[in-house]
Amino acid sequence: MFTKDFQLMLIFSSIAIIVLLGVYAIYCRQRAKSFVNTGRVTDIQIWATKSAVIWMVTFVLAFVMVAEFVLSEV
Repeated sequence: MFTKDFQLMLIFSSIAIIVLLGVYAIYCRQRAKSFVNTGRVTDIQIWATKSAVIWMVTFVLAFVMVAEFVLSEV
């Protein structure tokens, strides 16, 4: 069993990681949009794909955290 302080540190670290992943996904989406009228299709696809993958990772990580919390309460 972890100490209360260590548990809080893990919780806040996990939340910070999820928020930072979301911010990076937004950055990737904006970067993809910045290439729209330049004709750089490859750059648009790369940044849009990065954004989509980061959002998926973020949602899976958040789901795992919520599921772990719910299952630990039962």
